[in-house]
Amino acid sequence: ATYASSVMPAIDITASTSSCTELDTSTSLAITDSCYECCITIDSLTEYERWALLYTVNENLVEQVVPDLTEALGLAPTYIAYASADDVVEDSNCADLSYPRICRLNLIAPDREITTDFYVSMAMDTTTDISTFRLSYRLGFHWFGIAFSADQENPSSMVGYSLVYNAGITISDQAAARVEEFTLTGTGSAAVETQSTQNLNGETQNSVDGIFTVEFTRALNTGEADDFVFVGNETMLNMFAAVDTSVSPTTPVIRNHGPSSVPATDFLLVPDPSTHGTYWCTDFAVGD
Repeated sequence: ATYASSVMPAIDITASTSSCTELDTSTSLAITDSCYECCITIDSLTEYERWALLYTVNENLVEQVVPDLTEALGLAPTYIAYASADDVVEDSNCADLSYPRICRLNLIAPDREITTDFYVSMAMDTTTDISTFRLSYRLGFHWFGIAFSADQENPSSMVGYSLVYNAGITISDQAAARVEEFTLTGTGSAAVETQSTQNLNGETQNSVDGIFTVEFTRALNTGEADDFVFVGNETMLNMFAAVDTSVSPTTPVIRNHGPSSVPATDFLLVPDPSTHGTYWCTDFAVGD
C-alpha cells in the first residue's frame, strides 16, 4: 500500500510481505500469536519528510494501515507498537535556529517551472515571540517568495500575506535588494501590493556554491491588520510560493498566480519543542 499526503511524496510501506519479518516468539510465554516486525526505509528522507511520514501513517492507521497489513500478512493485527527508528542526522542548516518548525522544506516543482531547489525553513520562538525565516534559491533570479493564505480554511484563492526577496531589478521596485512584506489581493502583478509598514528585521544574505540564502525575523504577531498572525503552536500552515523565471532583466514583475508558482498547500509543522519536551516523540505513548 502506498501512503501519501499533500506534504510529501508517496512512500510504499507494505509493498510485499518481505517488508515484514516474523519474529521468533517461542521463548516468550506472554506472546501466543505471530509477531511481525515491519520496516520502512527512511534513510533517504529529510527530517521534514520523516515527520510527515509518521503523521500520515498515524492519520490513516485505522482506515488504511490496519487493513493493508491484514492483506499483506494474512492476519488481522491486534496490536501495533512503534519500535525504534534510526537516528535522525541533524540538518546543519537548521541547527542554529531556535525552535525550528520547518527545516529545509523543498518547494521545487518542475511541473510548475520551478526546476531548481527552493528551500524554506521557519522557526517560532514563543519565549521571545519571534519567528525566523530562511529562504534559499539559485543565484541569477529576480525575485522569489512565499505566502500564507489569508483564509487558512479556504486557501484556494491564493491571496494573503507574502514575504518576497526582490533582487532590486523588477519594474515595480528599483530599490536596493531586500526582502519585503506584500499583500496579495488577486491575480497578476497589479494585485501585489507592497505594504506601507515593513516589520522585518535582522536581514542577512549569503551565497554559497551558487545558492543564495536570505534570513530575517519578524514578530509572531506584528499588530498590523494586513500581516499574518502566527500563534506558535500551529501544527499545520497553508502556504503557496512563486519565483521569477523571466529571461530579460528589464521586464520582470512580481506577480501572483503565475506559471512558476506552488499552489496553496497544507504543510506540516514539527511540534513545538517548548511544549513537547526535548524530543517531540517523548510525549507520545503507544496507542496515542
